[in-house]
Amino acid sequence: MKKLRERLRIYGSQTLLTEELLAIVLSTGYNRQGKDTLELARKLLAAYKGLGGQLRVDYQELVRESGLVHFHQR
Repeated sequence: MKKLRERLRIYGSQTLLTEELLAIVLSTGYNRQGKDTLELARKLLAAYKGLGGQLRVDYQELVRESGLVHFHQR
């Protein structure tokens, strides 16, 4: 993950794959099963046919996915 963040910082987001950008976002949260966030990003992109599909899916369905955690607002 450190290498991805470094590439993002030096070269910008346009040089990273969508799955790599999503992995960076996922790594800021909690991965309860200790899974590789890049692997999880690939799985989610495939399951929902890209970021657009993830935006259209019901929130409750998305948080049930393996490795995702429901964050409560305070």
